[in-house]
Amino acid sequence: MKDTVFIGDIHGDLDFVQFIDKQYMEWNKIFVGDYLDSFYFDPKTCVSALRHVLMMCERGDTQALAGNHELSYLFEGNRCTGWEPVTEILVTHLRSQMFKTLQYYIWIPEHKILVTHGGITQYLWKDAELTVDNLVLTLDNWKKEDIRASKFGWIGKARGGIDPYGGPFWCDFDEEFKPVFGITQIFGHTPGRDIRRIGSNYCINQLEMMHTREVLEFKDNAFEVAQFKTVSPGNFEKVK
Repeated sequence: MKDTVFIGDIHGDLDFVQFIDKQYMEWNKIFVGDYLDSFYFDPKTCVSALRHVLMMCERGDTQALAGNHELSYLFEGNRCTGWEPVTEILVTHLRSQMFKTLQYYIWIPEHKILVTHGGITQYLWKDAELTVDNLVLTLDNWKKEDIRASKFGWIGKARGGIDPYGGPFWCDFDEEFKPVFGITQIFGHTPGRDIRRIGSNYCINQLEMMHTREVLEFKDNAFEVAQFKTVSPGNFEKVK
């Protein structure tokens, strides 16, 4: 597997997307979703961040997942907190590209790494009788279902839903996630001040904390957290 960097929820941070594009020019790049909706950036900037990620995917060195915030603009009746009517208008011309490009999951079989937006808790893994061997087929079948009925779209009580627990778009790391033995999971969705690890699993939604930015690097078959600080608007410096 080529050197790969995993980037957490962007939520409109266009400057950091552009920085990652240059900083990791020779690496594979994987974004875990949530490019839209922000407490800090306006809708136009959020859509510009999404557009830049889509451009990177077209180039061939980047893969990008959809997050629950993208689902708000792709499926009627699926709005989540933060939905903006202005963003709804601005993404109209991007919807077909979003459907084509943004993935529901990424499975890296040689390292048994599963990348989703929110993670798959052990409870769902057991209830759905998932195994490493049937994982891809099962997730592909879920994707064919209506997102509101599919286990992909399950929302647990921790996020205001009625399902037993959150599915891969909505699983809450703090209250619902339990590791699945035998695989490594990388996901975002639940915010924290730093990238958090439990066993061999990483919750990497840290970017919108705004004090420093962290990404997860995979190089020489090992994971390492890289941290960057802002030195001036749009410019970042690696501190570890």
